[in-house]
Amino acid sequence: DARAVGEAVVALGGGRARKEDRIDPSVGVVVRAGVGAAVAAGAPLAEVHAAADTHAAAALARLRDAFAVSDDPPAPTPLIRDVVG
Repeated sequence: DARAVGEAVVALGGGRARKEDRIDPSVGVVVRAGVGAAVAAGAPLAEVHAAADTHAAAALARLRDAFAVSDDPPAPTPLIRDVVG
C-alpha cells in the first residue's frame, strides 16, 4: 500500500501533513521488497530511518499494514486504465 508507506514517511517527519510542517531530509523508508517479489521468512520488507524512537514507532505501525504476504503472486495491474479521447 503505497499510501501507507507515504504516511509512514510523514510520521517520521520526512513529509508534510500541513504546508507549514518542516521536512527532515535525514528520515525515510527504503522499500526492500517490491510488489510480487519473492521473500524468505524473516527477510526485511522495508528499512526505516528515524530521528526519534517515538516517530519510528508511529511509522512502524503504519508499515505493518502496508504489506501483504501471500503464497500466490498478485494479479497483474494494467498499465493503462482508460483512454480519454
